[in-house]
Amino acid sequence: MLEIKINHIPVELGSDIQIPIIMENPFLLEDRIPAPYSLNFELPATGKNLELFKFPNRITSYTGEEFQTSRKKPCSIRFNGLEILKGHVVFLGFSEKIKLQFVGLDYNEFLKAPMNTLDMGKQYFSGEYNAVDYDNPLNFAYSYKEWANQLAAGVRGDMVAGPLSIVPENQPFTKYKIINYPVDSAGYRLNGYYTLKNVFQSQDVENINQYNPDDANFLLIKKYDLSRPTILTKSHASIFPAFRIGYLFDVIFGGLLLTNPFRNIELYDLILPTYYFSKWKQREYSDVMGSDLTYNNQFPPMVSNPRPTAADPYPDVPYIQLNDFLPAVACNDFIREILNLYCMSIFPVNGKLKIKTNDQVLNSNVVKDWSNKVSKLEVLTEKAKQYIYGYKNASEITVNVSDATIVNDVYDMMLAPYTLDGNGFYEEKFKINNQVFLKRVEKVRLKYLNGDVDDIQYFYSLLDDGFNLKMDKEKSEVFEITSSIKPLPMIPGNYFVHIDNSAYVSGDQKEWKVPALIGVDRTQRPNEIFLTYYKGMRNIKDENTRYFPSLNSNYDDSNTLISSLEWDGEHGLFNKYHKSFKTWMEKDKIQVNTIAILNPIDLKNLDLSEKVHVLGRNFFIKKVQYTIGIKNISAASLELLEA
Repeated sequence: MLEIKINHIPVELGSDIQIPIIMENPFLLEDRIPAPYSLNFELPATGKNLELFKFPNRITSYTGEEFQTSRKKPCSIRFNGLEILKGHVVFLGFSEKIKLQFVGLDYNEFLKAPMNTLDMGKQYFSGEYNAVDYDNPLNFAYSYKEWANQLAAGVRGDMVAGPLSIVPENQPFTKYKIINYPVDSAGYRLNGYYTLKNVFQSQDVENINQYNPDDANFLLIKKYDLSRPTILTKSHASIFPAFRIGYLFDVIFGGLLLTNPFRNIELYDLILPTYYFSKWKQREYSDVMGSDLTYNNQFPPMVSNPRPTAADPYPDVPYIQLNDFLPAVACNDFIREILNLYCMSIFPVNGKLKIKTNDQVLNSNVVKDWSNKVSKLEVLTEKAKQYIYGYKNASEITVNVSDATIVNDVYDMMLAPYTLDGNGFYEEKFKINNQVFLKRVEKVRLKYLNGDVDDIQYFYSLLDDGFNLKMDKEKSEVFEITSSIKPLPMIPGNYFVHIDNSAYVSGDQKEWKVPALIGVDRTQRPNEIFLTYYKGMRNIKDENTRYFPSLNSNYDDSNTLISSLEWDGEHGLFNKYHKSFKTWMEKDKIQVNTIAILNPIDLKNLDLSEKVHVLGRNFFIKKVQYTIGIKNISAASLELLEA
């Protein structure tokens, strides 16, 4: 006997109710988040049923937030006392009867919402907040610094932080910047003149999360002329957290996930880096001083509730709204692109979800024998499909590497000796694993305010980022599992180690290799998904005293646990995650269409990630359809595909 509970309340059923249920195997679909669903079914317009849906027979009911929230309700479908399906129903409309659709997942409001609307909470920074003091444990800025250090150390399960280079802002490597304003305060034209960079500005414009390996934190401090008053003595990097993918899956799915492979060791450090925050703006001296020209200030941390002016107090305990860092990508699109990248599928189980790699599904044991349940077999052949994988945005340009110098690491390229020609110019192409760079060095004379200066400037152009795998469609039948993810390529970067910048002191600037954000607009919330790995604290090439939180997407000769977002090679995405599935997809297979008598226990325990044995062969369930009536369940129509 059929029983339906909606919002935990038994509903009244018509004697002619028919609920057609359809289940499709996500393992065999390009849509990564399917669920059991029904075609439309109806409930009689009894008082009890109408009250449950806020009286949809009344026109006045179709307004307001209360009606909108009543359209989706948890649902349990039971037969002979056994729950065979669990999920939610969606109210579709009313015409003498209440029209509904069943979806075999517990309702989750975030699955289709933009990521930046997720309930991520706030990070508060405790302490006194009338001033900014990174050295005082009782001040909120000290709490901000300690929070950033936690992220750098990778000890948290939700987020990390490591430096990124912003290109082209970070190039060329130089201490100088061109003067942009047409005249100075005295009316002198300064077009074409250069001056020294303000470090507290370049710290935040040329890099994301600029770390200071010399002091093992994100803080730059004044090191020279300490007795001389200056406007600024300390500046902390504005922290843009990188969120662990496993954590984001937990937040998006809430309690729906039964398994989360991105919480396991190999994928635990896969992260989504961020560069947008609604309160971020380019730094100015006015952020730390008022009209009284105060000295020895500390630049304030970036928070969601900044002080209105440098002279004003903070309105409340400083905090950051964590979802403000996230892109505007829909959560289901984010999930799909990640699962495509790692060749995984998501399976519904009793209203919940579990994630499996397609390798796990292919290699699973047979747990059910349905040979005595089937009849009326129709045997067909499913032709092999071309398996298309890779990045959707991959370049089709092929770089000539016959003239490239091959080195093992980005640092080897950075340290490679060079000789300037008679015009003060050098250029050389380098191949590093799958990446190709053009390194350029120029000696230029700059019109400096205190007299012309010679400056040696370094440029690194990325000709091939190592991710450019492009596949052409060669067959009419294809199975496409490409991903629009944008992995961040490794590139040389430069940074300052203290807040001073002098034309007469060397060592103000240093170099490292970090992932690059290329051509991004930091004033616009992104609609793209960037990805990289957190690699822990790594030393800067052969230096055993200076470490920084390293991020990387490319092959790295210092990897202990090799994880890369490149496709090729022994540890590439294809060999580790896609190879077996591609082999299976690109062979001819038998498809059997049949009718099966499945009892309520069979339906309750139906798991589309499992194989079934039928008459001497093993199959995956491609599709199953059946209808639930008031007193019986119809025979199930099955489409089976050879495992």
